Amino acid sequence: MKAKSELQQATDGAKHLQSVIADADQSKMEKRVGELSAHIDKAYPQTSSSIWSVATRLP
Repeated sequence: MKAKSELQQATDGAKHLQSVIADADQSKMEKRVGELSAHIDKAYPQTSSSIWSVATRLP
């Protein structure tokens, strides 16, 4: 599932972002934030459809 893959990559990217923030490297922070945002942007349309809305209400 592409949404799961994108969200997993976003999660991994967030972990890397934490270490970059700790290092206070501005250029790496901007790069990591851009990558994180791109993965979230790709996952969002796949998880915001009416099918997903119905699926979240099923047991």
